[in-house]
Amino acid sequence: MSQPIRIEDISLDDLKKHRWCYYHNDELGYDAFEYVIPNTHPEFCSETIELELAEFIFANGKRQFGIFDGSESFSVVINNDSLSFWRGIVEPADTDIKSSSLFLKAHDLAMPVQVTSKWTKQTRVFEGLEYINQSNEVVSVVI
Repeated sequence: MSQPIRIEDISLDDLKKHRWCYYHNDELGYDAFEYVIPNTHPEFCSETIELELAEFIFANGKRQFGIFDGSESFSVVINNDSLSFWRGIVEPADTDIKSSSLFLKAHDLAMPVQVTSKWTKQTRVFEGLEYINQSNEVVSVVI
């Protein structure tokens, strides 16, 4: 398995088995916003931003796995469903807050959550959904 793979096709098992970096190659038609390569690929570079496995430890002690995008976004993944705690510049709507709360309740997960990426050891604590407001401040909407 050393071929480039579409980011949306990466599974938690893939992230557990290999390191993955974003991959761009104009000649072969691979765009770094769409593809990653495993550490078994000859062009893998640990100095390139990686798509990583992340471990989530919730306030009630439950542990889950998910994805860290190498920048800001951590998403917990359970049974092909996911919840991203980072919303970028988009303020979460009431429907986002409600669906996030239902996701947490359905899986018996209590906030806050501490998240650590497997390889780069990036650690964050989320109390809710985070976004950047118009003043460039990070705001947390507690759920």
